[in-house]
Amino acid sequence: MHGSLRTGGPEASAAGSLTLEEAKAGAIDIRDTLAALYPEEDIADIRANATSKALMPCDGEEEFAWPGRTTITVAGAVDKDDALDAVADGWGERAGWTVDRTTSDKGFPRLVLNHDDGTHVNIAYFYDGDELWVDVVSPCFTLPGGLTLGGEY
Repeated sequence: MHGSLRTGGPEASAAGSLTLEEAKAGAIDIRDTLAALYPEEDIADIRANATSKALMPCDGEEEFAWPGRTTITVAGAVDKDDALDAVADGWGERAGWTVDRTTSDKGFPRLVLNHDDGTHVNIAYFYDGDELWVDVVSPCFTLPGGLTLGGEY
């Protein structure tokens, strides 16, 4: 597919072995597990999407990845470095994962997690640090028939 956001690597070879349901369930599980590692006392509210109106293109004609987000509204003044350290430390040395600590354009700490199967997670603060977004993109999967206009996945 022209304009693919994800090319080559393990995610391309795994696409034929996953269904939308499997890729989505795995992504939601990872996203929710990571969000649960954020210090509970620092959470004012938490919201997560169960569906997406968009899929991200992969290499193949009918290959896509499912994007999802959990939004944590931060409770008051939080030590953002310590809070993300708790997430990174809780994720530990899980097999197949790399964890990169970076800083956002606004100077907030950020985590980028990648798995050998193509799963990608970005954990970053937005809106002056009032919200933490846990964005996950599943490994690629095959969607027979491709996208449906107006579909919800």
